[in-house]
Amino acid sequence: MSGEDQPSAAAVARRAAASAANYPSFTGLQTRLRRRTLEKPRTPVSQLILRDPWRERVRDETELPDASRMRVRSLVEENPVDDELVAMATFVRSPDGRSLTTFNGGKAHVNGFMACPKSHRLLHYQGTGQESLVLREQTSWRTVAIATEAFIVRWNGGEHRPDVQLTLSDGSMRLIEVKRDERDLANPRLRRNIAMASEILRRSDIGYEVVFAGEIFANARHRRNVALFASRGFAHVSKRQSDRLSERAAGGGSAGTYGELVELMSPRDALGGAAVVQSLVVRRRIEIDLAQRVTADTPVTIH
Repeated sequence: MSGEDQPSAAAVARRAAASAANYPSFTGLQTRLRRRTLEKPRTPVSQLILRDPWRERVRDETELPDASRMRVRSLVEENPVDDELVAMATFVRSPDGRSLTTFNGGKAHVNGFMACPKSHRLLHYQGTGQESLVLREQTSWRTVAIATEAFIVRWNGGEHRPDVQLTLSDGSMRLIEVKRDERDLANPRLRRNIAMASEILRRSDIGYEVVFAGEIFANARHRRNVALFASRGFAHVSKRQSDRLSERAAGGGSAGTYGELVELMSPRDALGGAAVVQSLVVRRRIEIDLAQRVTADTPVTIH
């Protein structure tokens, strides 16, 4: 092939980027995250949350969200809002999982970025509590996807930006606000905004909770286990090892032990086998309770 017929470096890079987007894999994810610049997210997606004005109700913990008195309209729709409806709030969401807030430095708490296998994005965190919560959810089987600073609730007179957005295995969404302790809730305006956002999200069938930093981990062992397992999120898992796990689940059921799977993944290398099993926990192929001591006899569930 002559020099003129060879594709340019820019064309090769564009094709490689398109291929990586269409066929995401854990193998090349870490490299792509390192090479990707911290570009701003695309135009956020906004939704206008509407409610019937004549059916005002006080909050009832036993009451389920009633779809008949709530409708969701996208702001980009051409049809005007019906006269019988009034705006309750606006949801602003990141369209691609990137953080909408990426300010780093100049604050009293720790700020930074972290690579998360369950987001395929660099996540921005503000405070060690938010970082710890993301690490814990990386090792939680129920959590499918994680985003930080990617959701805003706005209403007439205020707004609230939850710290972490979780997509759970049942398809539901949960928003979490992380605080150090009760002293962080001393501001009356902050408490009002949290109460307003909580009620709006409840009516929209979106879970919401405030978590204190001391509640993230059950104990010190839980914290250490989560830090170790989450650090293995990008460890390489070969197709042969993945097939072994599938064959083990098909032939022996979903129940097993940690030591059994370590030997199954790498019979001649216990440390390498442990890294693979820990990575499979992050990838939701294996479920394990990390609040207890992890030994060879620790029970696990294969998914």
